[in-house]
Amino acid sequence: MVQVTGLVTVAGEAPPVDGVIVFSPVSVPTGGAMRPGTAPFGVSGKYRAGTFKAGDGLLPGKYRISIQCWKTPPSAGGPPEVSYIDDKYTRMLTSGYTLDVEAGGDAIKLDLPLDAAR
Repeated sequence: MVQVTGLVTVAGEAPPVDGVIVFSPVSVPTGGAMRPGTAPFGVSGKYRAGTFKAGDGLLPGKYRISIQCWKTPPSAGGPPEVSYIDDKYTRMLTSGYTLDVEAGGDAIKLDLPLDAAR
């Protein structure tokens, strides 16, 4: 496991509400497990990623990243979703953020500056 920590900012400021970062594996070393990781963050913006339990780090592999910070979260049959951050960040294919975690590598600090919703 490799420790991954950092700071989420929205338009250069602390996030207005709690959110979560999702690390979705796209490839892993031979014999490795394709297991996603998550990292909740609060209004301080600080996060520590975890795979099996909170803050335990990420398994080696290449990840695509998505971030969620909702004013009105998605719900079936509820009001339309409203995000505090630009919609591109809510999907791993459009967020523009990726991460390579190497086996036995040093701890990683990854800050995630985000644009506010338009």
